[in-house]
Amino acid sequence: MGNQVRKKFVGGLCLLCAVIASAGAEEQQQEQQQEQQQEQQQPGLRDPAPEFHARWMFSHDTDQFNENIVAAGYRFANGFGVDALATYYRAPDNWSANGQGLRATYARKITEREINASLGVHDVGSHQLLAGNLDYLERLNRDSAIGLSLERDIVDSVKGIDKGITYTALMLVLEHQFTPRFGVGAAAGTTFFSDSNSRPIIRMRWNYDLLPDDGLSTYLKLRYYENTRSYQGNYYAPDSLGDASLGLAWRTALSDNIVLLAEGDAGRQEVDHNDRSSVWSGRLSLQSPRRSDIQWKIALEVSNYAGSQFDPTATNYRYYSLGAYLVVPLR
Repeated sequence: MGNQVRKKFVGGLCLLCAVIASAGAEEQQQEQQQEQQQEQQQPGLRDPAPEFHARWMFSHDTDQFNENIVAAGYRFANGFGVDALATYYRAPDNWSANGQGLRATYARKITEREINASLGVHDVGSHQLLAGNLDYLERLNRDSAIGLSLERDIVDSVKGIDKGITYTALMLVLEHQFTPRFGVGAAAGTTFFSDSNSRPIIRMRWNYDLLPDDGLSTYLKLRYYENTRSYQGNYYAPDSLGDASLGLAWRTALSDNIVLLAEGDAGRQEVDHNDRSSVWSGRLSLQSPRRSDIQWKIALEVSNYAGSQFDPTATNYRYYSLGAYLVVPLR
């Protein structure tokens, strides 16, 4: 995309964000005046106070590929908002790339429906692309929900960034609670890559509360996908991959203001219907209680579920990430 087109595109997005901000300012006073009436009519409506939010994530793997994402934004009382982000990538042989983005956002949550959406531009290296997401969940009844997930962005690998390869993931999401202690979540769909590859995928997670009063639960994770154009060398893409893992999760309050969440799982993975290996992952986080007005979280994760973007046959792949987010309502 040329510089002139790029300036017009970014300028148009900034104008859109300005219009949204203006609408938010005008509607904020109206919503505050109607807040009590709305809550009586829709008891599940979340407090529509405007908010500031920020997030940060750093990841590193055994390919020596580093990714650093910093984002912040503001959301008005009507659910609309704007986010800005910066991305930094580093890899061996002095390779590096930086990016920045600007997105218009929308979020709303009521008893029977949840919506989170964003749309904007992500300028990475020498490429500029349309990026965004849509997460929609509709509750059918007390125990079941159905949803749709759509996401588009750049592939975060060296060749993916150098070539400007994008992915568009479309997933159907299902949730069902069989009993108060036993439930399942499933997602099925396809990821379309701009290098002509597509990846049909299905994921499931079965959860059972072992000791509800103590916050101890167990879960079973299942995943399977195939690539229609495998091993092109742009990112990790075997012919097929399937794995199954069994895990434990523990959630407990360390104090009135801090909650600890620990998860760990282990299982088996099969690549190309032949190569079998052990897989595992672990997550540890500190976060605010769900009842808190100010929401925050700090999380550490390590796993070996993925594969090397440089050497698909490597058997010692590891992935590490550290992230945090903060949501502050402005009343």
